[in-house]
Amino acid sequence: MSDGDNPQDPEHRRQAERVAVKAEVHLRKSGYHRTSVDLLDLSNQGCRVELPERVGLGEIVWVTFPGLQPIEAKVVWVADWLAGLRFTNPIYPSVFDALVARMK
Repeated sequence: MSDGDNPQDPEHRRQAERVAVKAEVHLRKSGYHRTSVDLLDLSNQGCRVELPERVGLGEIVWVTFPGLQPIEAKVVWVADWLAGLRFTNPIYPSVFDALVARMK
């Protein structure tokens, strides 16, 4: 991994268990149109996505999941075409459970 990914750095430690999912969601960078990306795993606090174009470490993006409004997230690590995103506001547990059930 590159671009600042350091598992020992508290900024990059996961705070919640992630659920493996394989789904297509939409991602939008500021000033750009949304694009489809592959969602690889998800927690109520963030997710890992495979990207068709690069994003920058620390960049703010918006992720749209089926049935939800766009969620603001920060890029906390980048490795080639993969990125880890931390949501600005965690997804409520009941909303998260319903979202995972829809995506599996």
